Amino acid sequence: MDDFAEHYEGHHMVTVAPPFARELLVDAAIHDKKIGPEFAAMRGAHLTQLRPVEEIVRAAAPLPASYDVNRSQPPYFSEFTYTEFLGSGLLVSPMSAEVSARLVQKALDSSNQGFDAASAILAQRHQRGTLDKYKLNEGPTPTAKAVAFLPGSNIFRDMVSFEALSRAMHDDDELVIKPHPFSDDGLIGHLCQSFGHHRVVQPNTSGDAYLMAAERVYACTTTEMGLYAVLMGKPVFNVGNFFHEGRAAYSAFYRPLWGKSPTDAKALLTHALNSPFSGFMHKDDPDLEDRAATYFGAAMDFRAHFKPMIPIAPPPPSETKQGPPGQQPGRPMNVGASMPMRRL
Repeated sequence: MDDFAEHYEGHHMVTVAPPFARELLVDAAIHDKKIGPEFAAMRGAHLTQLRPVEEIVRAAAPLPASYDVNRSQPPYFSEFTYTEFLGSGLLVSPMSAEVSARLVQKALDSSNQGFDAASAILAQRHQRGTLDKYKLNEGPTPTAKAVAFLPGSNIFRDMVSFEALSRAMHDDDELVIKPHPFSDDGLIGHLCQSFGHHRVVQPNTSGDAYLMAAERVYACTTTEMGLYAVLMGKPVFNVGNFFHEGRAAYSAFYRPLWGKSPTDAKALLTHALNSPFSGFMHKDDPDLEDRAATYFGAAMDFRAHFKPMIPIAPPPPSETKQGPPGQQPGRPMNVGASMPMRRL
């Protein structure tokens, strides 16, 4: 079991490392492990520019911070997580989806506006020619006026409301589906059987091209494409699973946008992204260290607020086969504290 050196509330100590605390965004081997070498090679080179942001986040975090893991802890959380976000920064979040949502709401309620992140997010398209996260095929110029951006095979059933998607496909004759690049043949076959091959785009085709051509977008809380569409002033409609959508990485940002007009949604998202309380850390922000300190301070205030007054006993440790030092250890004591996000 690895040691983990941390600085917390004025104390230096060496603690047990969370399962994924040593995995880094910039480590190619980690992506080979998470999504396989073929798909890891598709990651855009622009993501390597986030190394300095990752270093600042990990240094400033008052609790362990792990890259790209699911938020599975109660509001009195014990870890942070972060992942690449909107092509040009990192999204930092407590390991509690509830606290993450409250921080974004705090961003909306606060007049504190820092770096103009929203404008910088759209400017990157002029700099690198696309908003795609992965290296995808351009193909012919799309003509579809409506597009649904869906997650990959591993989370499709949990995160997409197939009823809502089916209603949208029935009511909007111009709507086509752009599956995530990591969609397997089973999912693609199911979509084609349900809606027709002529309405399902090849998964490895550029999502950016379809986003730019679309007049309206359908999405769930797993995709960045819906947020790009909001910043462009396009209407975005929800095809997510109501009971599961809060688990997705971007749910805190989507939550206040559903049902709003394109103008109002754009204003809300712009305000949230520019606020230090949202957890968005843009790589070009000259005051990134101050922004990180402000964010972590607010997050820890929420954590303190949610500290239980009546503690609930944790479950007893499961039996392990761990023997004397030097032998193969059994089940790690902190397994389950965080799980790989794998946002396919």
